[in-house]
Amino acid sequence: MAIDGISFTNRARYFGLASGLDVDEIVRGLMQAERAPLDRLLQKRQILEWQQEDLRTINRMLRELDDLAFNLRLESAFAARHVSVSDAGAVSAAVTAGASLGTHTIRVHQLAQGLRLHSTVEVKDGTTLADLGFTNGISFRITRVGPGGDEESETITLDSNHTLRDVANVINSSASRLGIKAVYEPDLGRLFITSTETGSDVQFRFDDESGGSLNGFFSALGLSDRDGSPVQAGAVYAGQNAVFEYDGVLIERATNQFTAGGVTYTLHRADPAAEIVVAVGQDTDAVVERIKAFVTKYNEIVAHVNTKLLERRYYDYPPLTEAQRKEMEEEDIRLWQERARSGLLRGDAMLSSILSSLRQALGAVVSGTGSEYNSLASVGITTGPWSERGILHLDEAKLREALEQDPAGVAALFRQDGAGGERGLIHRVRDALKSGMERITDRVGTAGSSADLSAIGRQIGWLNDAIARTEERLARREEYYYRQFAALEAFISQANTQSMWLAQAFGAWWA
Repeated sequence: MAIDGISFTNRARYFGLASGLDVDEIVRGLMQAERAPLDRLLQKRQILEWQQEDLRTINRMLRELDDLAFNLRLESAFAARHVSVSDAGAVSAAVTAGASLGTHTIRVHQLAQGLRLHSTVEVKDGTTLADLGFTNGISFRITRVGPGGDEESETITLDSNHTLRDVANVINSSASRLGIKAVYEPDLGRLFITSTETGSDVQFRFDDESGGSLNGFFSALGLSDRDGSPVQAGAVYAGQNAVFEYDGVLIERATNQFTAGGVTYTLHRADPAAEIVVAVGQDTDAVVERIKAFVTKYNEIVAHVNTKLLERRYYDYPPLTEAQRKEMEEEDIRLWQERARSGLLRGDAMLSSILSSLRQALGAVVSGTGSEYNSLASVGITTGPWSERGILHLDEAKLREALEQDPAGVAALFRQDGAGGERGLIHRVRDALKSGMERITDRVGTAGSSADLSAIGRQIGWLNDAIARTEERLARREEYYYRQFAALEAFISQANTQSMWLAQAFGAWWA
């Protein structure tokens, strides 16, 4: 069965041997007339599917606007902050929304560090412990001493064949759980031992378990602490806290990062003589960009919906049938389709109502804000002439001025909770959007849903049933025509046979 105006059955047939008629072409012509009702059903379904597609596109746009409105409803939308630091090389700062506005001073006396030991004697790569005079190897215990005196230890056993590269690997594989690591730099010929954490509570001790050879090993390497003092077995070596002044208050921290007033500071360089100034201000640019994004999307929706409401309807351009498509060029099909799809939502009452609700939500005054900025117009967002049909215009300079003079008042205009006239614009807009999206969904359903019970979805379902029944009827009709021509072919074939017999009989008699 097919719906392209050619054939509704797939049975192979052979006609014309007796009659000489092109039966397939004759039946095709008869079926073209018969299929007119089917074409009308297919065109009705196509129009509904186009309307469904257009309305779902509008619903998607409304959902995108609702997402932008939701972001504006958040407290963080109007609490965006920016931070400036007088010496970013010494201190960096990251600000969060809602951080306290103001200026702060910082003096860094000391950076937080962990355990830092390093060798001062160059030992070439490949040098073994035996080469350094430790033919029996070395064994020692690394102990981490906790703030309360608790201890955790690991024993390190080194063979005489181990190089300093091997020493680092053994320490890392055996004692990494203690928060210590070792690195041998072959280009420098030096061994470095550090902790993975910082602060004065990070403490380590190295105890000899090889009969007094550990100090000799440390001495052979020239192993020293951060102050340049020789490392000794049994001594405790620790990290150090960061020491800094914040607004004149001396503070210690185990790390070089701290948070105050919603700002996270990271210390990079110690210089007690240098005063770093950190200023936290409102990020007006971020707030303006959020409002601009909302206005832009709103205008996109208004322009798109108004275009659909005002489009001309070309009733002389119904959807093309498959047979018509086959006879047309691609460009002609495209131009025809543009007119066939035009005006399908012209004057749609539901869309007009949704636009009206959005305009009313944004055009109202918000009372109870305690601010002169109680309407969109007061912050520089106005509508143009009537011919623009609700397009908003944003005066960015006026909006910035309002945000700088009364950020709390502008925030209340958009996001204030309350009822009636005290309800913020974003709450009103989201109510209108929710209602509009529900109405569109009731009419056209949701793309990808398994069961479309929307108004247009049900109409399409009815048309599908009618199309299926019509195709079955046309298939039976086509089969009827072929049976008729088959009977005709049989009669002609029989007549030809009789004619041949008579001709042969009379020929024999005359002979």
